[in-house]
Amino acid sequence: MKHQSTLAAGLSLLLLTSASGSSLFVSGHGDLGIGGGPASGGDPAELELHYHLGEDVGATLVGGANAGFVPDPGEEFEVNEIVVQVFNPLPDTDFSAPIFSFLGPLGDFVYVLPENETEADNAGVPFLGIGSEELTPGDWTGPLVLTVDHAAYDGFSNPGEFSLYDFGSTQTGAATNPFISTSNNGGIGFELGAGDHTHANWAFTAPGLYNVPFTVTGTPSAGGGPVTDSATFQFLVIPEPSAGLLALSSVLFLTLRRRK
Repeated sequence: MKHQSTLAAGLSLLLLTSASGSSLFVSGHGDLGIGGGPASGGDPAELELHYHLGEDVGATLVGGANAGFVPDPGEEFEVNEIVVQVFNPLPDTDFSAPIFSFLGPLGDFVYVLPENETEADNAGVPFLGIGSEELTPGDWTGPLVLTVDHAAYDGFSNPGEFSLYDFGSTQTGAATNPFISTSNNGGIGFELGAGDHTHANWAFTAPGLYNVPFTVTGTPSAGGGPVTDSATFQFLVIPEPSAGLLALSSVLFLTLRRRK
């Protein structure tokens, strides 16, 4: 019964997000994109957060205004047009181990979008990365830094904690590297260069709808000090959906969209 109630809660959240007109990103390759450009024609340098979905292997979107398959080389979407679906509990990973202490209080499972493409494909979840290919490296000094506004995160009453981490990066040299962790306002921030593209693990400690307020900061080579952009990205975490549940979710999305 408890499991069925949780699934029902997931469906309710699907209804809420579909009513907003957003589309669910359910599989394929996509990136939290960082665009913008240098100062030009009297306009200041700028950064701009968005989604870039579909590069290389395409991406599948369900419901909302952008439902369908996005083929390579992909397409850009506004942040409020997309909700990322997560349904990958990892029961075989001991998240109670000390190296995962940054995750915070744990529920029955930790739900992860893995940094490895094969693992993501096998689990049937989005392979979500972070990319700044649109930026020219020479226009920016030092790394771009992606962080979370912890006060804003807490204000959204999210159902659990969010972490962004990888294994063995030289940024910290640790066994696991929590670039971002909302459980203790921790993490060093996620760094990448302009024109770069990389992947990490996106972890959530409970099912539900998450609002994650990201900020990216970069320093233009031309001077003028750092510039930033902020946007709130949504993730819908549902537990172990059956094929029938996913099919029903798709129907509900499409039905509600047609009624708008």
